[in-house]
Amino acid sequence: MKPRKPTIKEKQELIGLYVSKFDMEQDGLTIDVDKAAIAVFDHYRTGMPGYEGKIMMVVWDHGPTIFDVYTWKHGRITLQDRG
Repeated sequence: MKPRKPTIKEKQELIGLYVSKFDMEQDGLTIDVDKAAIAVFDHYRTGMPGYEGKIMMVVWDHGPTIFDVYTWKHGRITLQDRG
């Protein structure tokens, strides 16, 4: 499983998620996304039945402990709960 950089479309989906779901401003998000360390894994699969598909891992510019994982459900990017 080899990571790759996100496409422009994937970055736009990430920004769109925060604009629509969390009512954040696009301009600031674009800057944050451009500063973040982002890796996309196209064919991620859990070791047991669970998730299979693309994931995106984002380590935000605020520090290595500030990170999020996203999957795609029905073609839409989804923020995963770490719960």
